[in-house]
Amino acid sequence: MPFLTSGETIVKATRTFAISAALLLGVLVPSPGAAQDHYTYTISALGGFGGSLGDDDAGLGNRTLGLGLSLLREDRVHIGLRLVEIEFDEGVMLGRLTDASLRYLTAGGEYRFLESYYESGLFIGVGLYDLEGFDAEAQLDSESGVGIVLGVTGEFEINRRFGFVVEFMGHLTSMEDSNVFASGHAGIAVHF
Repeated sequence: MPFLTSGETIVKATRTFAISAALLLGVLVPSPGAAQDHYTYTISALGGFGGSLGDDDAGLGNRTLGLGLSLLREDRVHIGLRLVEIEFDEGVMLGRLTDASLRYLTAGGEYRFLESYYESGLFIGVGLYDLEGFDAEAQLDSESGVGIVLGVTGEFEINRRFGFVVEFMGHLTSMEDSNVFASGHAGIAVHF
C-alpha cells in the first residue's frame, strides 16, 4: 500500500469526513421509534487505553482520546461516528514505526439492551485508519487503510441528560505495519 504525503493525508481525511458526515446526515431525521426515549442525539468524550494485539512491544497500555456522535434512529438502535486517537508510548516499535499514533474514524450501528440500572450494547462498524510514525531513517511515514470494528458498551445514567459510558472494541484493518488493534474507553455522554 503506498504511503501518503501529509498534503494527501489532509485531502483524504477531509474527503473521508465529508462522506461520513453526509452519510450520517442521511439518517439524522429521527424515526417514530426515537420518540419513546428522552433524547435523540448523544455526544460523548472518552479517554482510556489501547494498542496493537499483533505487536508485543506496542502493548495495550497506550493513551487514547476520542469523541463520539450518535443518533437514536429507532428504539434502542443507535447510529454514529467515533473519532479516536491512540498515542503509542515513545520509543515503542509498531511494525517498522516508532513514536507512532493511530487515528481512526468509524461509522456503525449499535443495539442496546435495557438492564436494571444501565444499558448495555453491541456495535459493529467500518472505519478509516491512519497510522503515522518514524521509520528506521527517522523519517515521518504514514499508512492508511480500512477496517471493521466490533465492540461492547455500557452506559450508566447519571440523570436524563448525562451518562457515564464504558466501551471496549477490537479493530481489524488492511494496514501492513500493524492490523489488529483493541481499545477500552470511559467517559461522559451528553444526550439532547
